[in-house]
Amino acid sequence: MLAPVHVKKMEKGRAEALAKERIGKVGLADKVVFMADGRILEEGKPEEIFSNPKTPEARQFLRSVL
Repeated sequence: MLAPVHVKKMEKGRAEALAKERIGKVGLADKVVFMADGRILEEGKPEEIFSNPKTPEARQFLRSVL
């Protein structure tokens, strides 16, 4: 099962993890980290990840939520 984690930097040394149910908030993040099975598969700016996912897992996940 995919385990997406969306990270938003809040202040120095802090981050916020957003669950799949809050996918609409991800566009506000400075950086997105996509994970599956405890591994980081992709990371970058939300617009980069959403417009050009590089892994099959990220593509599958984005198709299911967008």
